[in-house]
Amino acid sequence: MARLLAEYAVYLPGERVKLLVESAGGGRLTLKRGEETVGAWTVGAGAQVVEVDAGEPGLYEAALEPGGLSAHFAVLERPETAPLLAVVFHNHQAPNYSPDGAVREPWAYKHVWEDEFQPYCEGGAYYVQAKLLAKWELAWNANLSPSLLKQWADLLERGVVLNSDGVYVSVGPESHSARRVAETLETFRKLARGPLEVLTSFYSHPLAGYIAETFGWLDLLAEELELGKRITEQVMGVEPLGVWLPEMSFSMKLVPLIVEKGLRYVVLDAISHFAGATGDKGGIEEPYALGDLVIFFRHTGLSDLWSFKYSNVRSREEAEAGARDLALRLALEAYASRARPLTVALDGENWMILPSPKPATALLFDELLGQLKAAEARGLVKLVKLSELLGRVEPRKLTSVPPRSWRGGYDKWVSELSNVQEKIWANIVEAYELYKALEASVGCGEEEKLALMNTVNSDHIWAEFADESFSREWVLALRRRLDSVLASIRLEGFAGGKLRLRNTLERSVRVLVREDGRVREVVLPPGVAELEVEGSVTEILVRGWRREFAFCKPIVRAAALTV
Repeated sequence: MARLLAEYAVYLPGERVKLLVESAGGGRLTLKRGEETVGAWTVGAGAQVVEVDAGEPGLYEAALEPGGLSAHFAVLERPETAPLLAVVFHNHQAPNYSPDGAVREPWAYKHVWEDEFQPYCEGGAYYVQAKLLAKWELAWNANLSPSLLKQWADLLERGVVLNSDGVYVSVGPESHSARRVAETLETFRKLARGPLEVLTSFYSHPLAGYIAETFGWLDLLAEELELGKRITEQVMGVEPLGVWLPEMSFSMKLVPLIVEKGLRYVVLDAISHFAGATGDKGGIEEPYALGDLVIFFRHTGLSDLWSFKYSNVRSREEAEAGARDLALRLALEAYASRARPLTVALDGENWMILPSPKPATALLFDELLGQLKAAEARGLVKLVKLSELLGRVEPRKLTSVPPRSWRGGYDKWVSELSNVQEKIWANIVEAYELYKALEASVGCGEEEKLALMNTVNSDHIWAEFADESFSREWVLALRRRLDSVLASIRLEGFAGGKLRLRNTLERSVRVLVREDGRVREVVLPPGVAELEVEGSVTEILVRGWRREFAFCKPIVRAAALTV
């Protein structure tokens, strides 16, 4: 085994730099600043430490031959004000509930209680994250999605039933598995009272911008955000100021909706959103205001490098080297741009677990936090919670931001697997139609709202995970509810120009009565009601979004019939 590392990613001039060298056969170690060689040593076999004074500011490369190993570090002058770095994790699991109450896919739990990072540490991604953030106590930002929090809270409050490959398995709040979930949640709660900024989100992870632009369902999105914010407040015990847009799906139509909920900022993408934005633009390393909403634009390149390159480490050695390399990139970018802040945002768990858990990523995360802590101690970077910058850093003003996702367009959710995704979107439209018909006739409670929200969960639309059966289940649940309302109105007779109706429900039903093209609203109380018929053809119906649902066939007055 061979290894070459600098102890830290960044140093101040005059500090002692420790180069950790391990080689089976020894070799020649050289140190360069740019193209200039500033030191050379012969090293023997085995592990040893070579110390050198950090010289002039610059980027240094240590190289070991034979073997072709290299390591990088930077020497930087301490600035008067440390550049700011904001890291944002999007930790999310969809609301994986079935209409019968079972949890259809148990990922919210498995990524806590399963030991995904053996042999290095216990627990799943969320458990490991919470423990490491608590260990290093760095300022951090995380969207713990409301649907993830709800699944944790449901388990701890009353237990859950999991659908495990068609077999229902009960897990109680007193179980060993639940105790690990409780420990994870409590750790995040403690962090939220200190270094962790918790962002909220729309409850079911809908494509909010796409829905606003394509369908205009702002009422649904307002309900989604209201529920998401309420869950965040209740479960985490904090009032969130930031909102994570699922898939960074943005629309200008969302701005007043977000602001009305008392939320102050969002995180969007540099390439997909900032590049096409209009207004007073500088760089992405500073905040922007769109009306009363503050936007922080993530550095796309660094965020993607973290997600897709550094996630591929396979050993302790690769994790140690990767952590230093990533810390160096983050520190140099923030330093060079005098960031206010440099924002890096990514899925918090997926880089560690997809397509399957990658144990060495836990080591990388631990090492990375340690490297950032060391850089912060030197005054070369300062990690921040985004809310700390509201009112502290004056934002530039934007006039518009394009309605796009982090990918730019929406092919991943609309057309890449069109034969399945078209059916899913048809289900979503049907669910909204049924919901609006229920809302108009008898009103909708929490159960109906959750049924609709579950249908628009975007995780089940994403091409790789597209599952038409998930949305279909919830459409059928709403269909059954509306059918029961439609069947509750019975015709009992007609006399004296009045139609006798019976409402078998224990609550009033609002209907529309259309006669010869004229429409009026009628409230039918429980029991018998009489409806005066004024036209030749009477229809009793309820309207959804764009469709109508009839309580019965059109009723034609006998006098209007031609015999």
